[in-house]
Amino acid sequence: MIEQTPLVPQPIQSQPTPTPTVPPAILISKLPNSQSKMYMIAAIIAISLGIIGIFTWNIVTQQTVSTTVPTPTSTNTPSPTPVRQLSAIASQSAFMVLDEKIASLSSSIKNYIIEDPSLSPPVLVLPLGFTQ
Repeated sequence: MIEQTPLVPQPIQSQPTPTPTVPPAILISKLPNSQSKMYMIAAIIAISLGIIGIFTWNIVTQQTVSTTVPTPTSTNTPSPTPVRQLSAIASQSAFMVLDEKIASLSSSIKNYIIEDPSLSPPVLVLPLGFTQ
């Protein structure tokens, strides 16, 4: 009797097929002579138009940008201060009390020391139960 070995599937390995690289000169030489000349002329015209366009764009943008900036001249004519007319509520007592409180708040803000150590927030220790 002949012993049979179990068949083990082998991975399929594909070999990459080499792609032939053809230099551009050979591609152009395969074209008929009139077509290759036509493509060369079209390429030269396209490159020339691109270069002319770039130069034209540079010239146009340089002409629109002014290099001199006019300096404003100062006038010595004084402007009149407009006369302020008080409104009807400016003479009421509630408005006058509000105006006094605003002045008091403004003066206390001006005298306020920002570096006061008593202004630091308190340290909060909360028993959250995460540690055991």
